[in-house]
Amino acid sequence: MTIAWMTYTMLITLLLFAGALAAEFVCRAMRWPTRFVWCAAICLSIGLSVRALVRTAEVNPQSTITVTASTPRAETQVVERPKAASDRLMQIVRKPLELPTRQIEALNSTALVAVERALPGGIVAASVFGLCGLLLIVTRIRRMTGRLEAQRIDGYDVLVSDDVGPALLGVLRPRIVVPRWVLSFDDVERGVILEHERQHAAARDPILIAAGALTIALAPWNLALWAMFARLRLAIELDCDQRVLTSHCDARRYGRVLVTVYEQAHAERMQLAFVARRSNLERRIRRLVERAPRLVSSRGLAALATALVSIAAACETVAPTRVASDSLASNKSIVGAMPRCIQISNSVLVRFEQMRSLARERHPELVANIQGRDNFVAFLFDENCRILRDTVLSFAGTDSLGKRPSAMFAKAFGDTSKLGRPAGVTFIYSPDRKNFLTIAYAMRPSAAYRARISRTACGFGIRFDENCSISGPLELRMLDSVHALIAVRRFHAPNEGVDNLFLVTLSHPRGELATQSMLHATVAYQSGAVYVDNVLARQPRLWLGTPTTRGLREFLKGVAEVSFIDDVLGIAHYAGHKLTLEQVAKLRPASVCAGLSGSCFEVEGLRVDFP
Repeated sequence: MTIAWMTYTMLITLLLFAGALAAEFVCRAMRWPTRFVWCAAICLSIGLSVRALVRTAEVNPQSTITVTASTPRAETQVVERPKAASDRLMQIVRKPLELPTRQIEALNSTALVAVERALPGGIVAASVFGLCGLLLIVTRIRRMTGRLEAQRIDGYDVLVSDDVGPALLGVLRPRIVVPRWVLSFDDVERGVILEHERQHAAARDPILIAAGALTIALAPWNLALWAMFARLRLAIELDCDQRVLTSHCDARRYGRVLVTVYEQAHAERMQLAFVARRSNLERRIRRLVERAPRLVSSRGLAALATALVSIAAACETVAPTRVASDSLASNKSIVGAMPRCIQISNSVLVRFEQMRSLARERHPELVANIQGRDNFVAFLFDENCRILRDTVLSFAGTDSLGKRPSAMFAKAFGDTSKLGRPAGVTFIYSPDRKNFLTIAYAMRPSAAYRARISRTACGFGIRFDENCSISGPLELRMLDSVHALIAVRRFHAPNEGVDNLFLVTLSHPRGELATQSMLHATVAYQSGAVYVDNVLARQPRLWLGTPTTRGLREFLKGVAEVSFIDDVLGIAHYAGHKLTLEQVAKLRPASVCAGLSGSCFEVEGLRVDFP
């Protein structure tokens, strides 16, 4: 999240930088001060960055696809409206800007996690270092001011220095500082220098520079913000030059004073603010003799359009999604819970409504303007329900219903061999129900999760062509009317603890499930489903959940007398548990429970909290 936020911040700052350059040209054409353009750009950049950090809506995986029962909401009435050209333009501009942050959000690697954990501390350390440096500069200026010689020259109260100036020292009550060699200038040249510094003080320019320096100190990693600050300082000098010319002298004489001061200070290697850099000196002299551009021209209109589009795109660019972390109960006896998006097997109707709500949230322009049946939205999630891809595609010239689902998924997600469940297609209809927007969704587990599963002898993860199975004694315990606990231990296991434990949550009580012990059971399991067979008893096998992958579906073809229990809200899998089968049979509700009712149990002094 931190990397994505930093990338987003630098992107919008670059976009605002481009918009401010164009807006500066417009202000020159209108003969307005340009320094306020850069002040506004810096403030907007900081504001958008803070908004992305603080006010970005959290997309909790449980709110995207949840394991609790919920009632489908009534479908929102869709009002047709023509899609404005400005909306299409903003969508074209925003998509490339959102791509880097979305790609970073989709990454999932050990190195990235380590960097994510270290970055917040690094950012805080850099900000503290920058603030300390700024405080050191302020302290140095205060000490320097106290050592300088105060004089009154040509009606101005000034400080005379041997190695600083011409400049202003201070922020709220700035003092004019001039080098001693300025005293040898004639009255006109000296008056120009003093008037320049007085104009800075009258316009409160030191406050703008101090505020800009504070933003740099707080975000020193944002290089685009440094560029903005440099342009702000140049704009402050250019505006001051125009005010001095209006009230004091002609452009040629003023330009000669600029050059003289720069050459004298450069020769004596002095610190000065009157002319900071050679490149700025050249720009200031050119600006003195240039004619103001015309707004009603090709360049003026292009600058105005660029400024408006850039600023609007920066404000409308979607901030990176803050994804709530997948947490487990603090009790150390339970480990290895299956990721949320893999253990889901809730109602298909509920999932359809969730996908329609997500489409309304992320693509309101498409939902509000459903015309035809060609467009469709595709959402791709990872195992924790993070959105990896959000694309809008089209089957131009054909009816999307006429396409096979496999063709639609191939066009939306590319390689479909690595897709898992949940997956499906749903629709949002227009008010007249003649047109609709197709919504396709699927889950693709990350490479890191696949690697973890591949290193596990038998896990409850994504295994498409095979199912995991284990044989041994089993305990089936009904914790209450809708929660069943299945614990199995392999024959000749090296320890007494159960090897696999499954917590099954039902939508309503089922008579097929009852507390029982099995001396020899076979359990087959895969993403979203568990199969239980009591080998020594003639009774129907139990199938809990919905078949979601080829391995278990193929396995079921050769199995007779199966009791299907598919109204399962969720299955949580825990491996390597230290509970024994005997303890599972003796579990009782805990006297004190900090979690949800029915989630805390105890047995023989051992507390077990199910998340």
